[in-house]
Amino acid sequence: SGFRLAERRRSTRFARPHVSNLAGHLALNPNRFADEVALIGELETYTYRDFSEVVARVAGGLRSLGIDEGDRVAYQVSNGPVVTILFTAILAAGAVAVPLSPLLSKTETERIIARVEPRKFLGERSEFGPHIQITDPEAVSLLPQDEQGKLTTPVGRCGCDPAVVFFTSGTTGEPKGIILSHENLRSNAEWVATRSVAPDTWGPGMVTAAVLPLSHSFAMTCMQNAALFSGAAVSYQARFDAKKLLHRIRKIGITTLALVPTAAKTLLEAWRNAPGPVPLTYFLVGGAPIPSDLAEDLEGSMDLVVLEGYGLTETSPVCAFRTPETPRKSGSVGRAAGFARLAILLDNDLISEMGEGELLVSGPGVMSGYLDQPEQDSEDSAFMEEWFRTGDIVRIDKDGDVVVVDRKKDLIIRNGYNISPVEIERALMDIPGVIDAGVVGVPDTEVGEEIVAYVVVSGEDIDKDYLTISCATTLALYKRPRAFKVVTSIPRGTKGQVLRDRLLAES
Repeated sequence: SGFRLAERRRSTRFARPHVSNLAGHLALNPNRFADEVALIGELETYTYRDFSEVVARVAGGLRSLGIDEGDRVAYQVSNGPVVTILFTAILAAGAVAVPLSPLLSKTETERIIARVEPRKFLGERSEFGPHIQITDPEAVSLLPQDEQGKLTTPVGRCGCDPAVVFFTSGTTGEPKGIILSHENLRSNAEWVATRSVAPDTWGPGMVTAAVLPLSHSFAMTCMQNAALFSGAAVSYQARFDAKKLLHRIRKIGITTLALVPTAAKTLLEAWRNAPGPVPLTYFLVGGAPIPSDLAEDLEGSMDLVVLEGYGLTETSPVCAFRTPETPRKSGSVGRAAGFARLAILLDNDLISEMGEGELLVSGPGVMSGYLDQPEQDSEDSAFMEEWFRTGDIVRIDKDGDVVVVDRKKDLIIRNGYNISPVEIERALMDIPGVIDAGVVGVPDTEVGEEIVAYVVVSGEDIDKDYLTISCATTLALYKRPRAFKVVTSIPRGTKGQVLRDRLLAES
């Protein structure tokens, strides 16, 4: 299948052939941290010994349901201990985890399930037909379990074997399935846990906060995998609420937090309404550039260190990061990170360590490949020899600092989410009364980019309210346009593509 071919074609370049199943590092080794706290939910707390026990039971339950090596298991569950338990148990069982955002609409979820063809689907919602429904943190007990069925040793997998498939928007409009191997995930988690900040930041007694969705590679690597790799605890918040998060930070002693810039700003405003000491040491910010004045305000007000970074799901995700020892430069997202090598593809197609051009990445974090896309035409390939082409235009200076200049891709980045304008256009075109549509992202100080939709409609009764309600049935909330503009035509090129520059000129 395309899944297998893409995995073999890309991942063996950096794979360590005998790296064990990632679950062995994270859970099924109860003596690593034993009675240290591992997971902190709203109502329950698991030590590493508890975590190992429940993962062993759930992994055994999955195996008893017929889950075999390489099978895909999809799950769609809000942030909480059950997410980490399911993820780790799926890997321990030798299967491939497919985390889906709970924010996806029914239509979006069904399309992804049809493409990935999981052996099992585990979710909080019941409208997707027969599957195991997860309704609370104890719902994993629905899986067949008994003492004899426990899986105390992870099913053998090597570093190049696929571990997870993330779905993220692509420029074609169809969400891309990004295959990450055990080594992709392990190497990135190890770098974050051992190289990103001071050594005593990660480990027993430290607490991270999984507020960003764990269906996203940023939160999974930086707030979950790195924490479990080092023996720190993971706490959870299913939905971002700045006031509740601030209370939780103080109540359970959260020391490291990762957010997108808009959420960071909202948390700062909540702190100003309830000032006082917080245990936070480091604040990791990614998903969009953070204004320098906001970073300085967070540091000066809350007495912490803000660290900027850059990454893509295709790079597991961290490939550039500003460590505490690296001086802050205006606009910089740091230097090469995650054991990655960075380079620039210049306009003359030469590759350079410095200059301005398309960012290239190589290293153990680079993805195995795209689902169902084992081979691509050379002009459309995401790879150039050993390099992954990010599609982002950056500038790398003599010190190795990376400044993101522009994107070659059409993706809209709203609150850290990659959003395909083509996907939104297709959803709009399916609405009765919409004749044509074009979507652009416009700069916004709150969310980075806001979504604006231009539509050609068949009658005056097709208004914003009608379009907003119609989008709610097919698009996740973060993908829905916040502004609609009715026009007489959508500018298109000779190949039929929307000319977004002309639409932006009208925004």
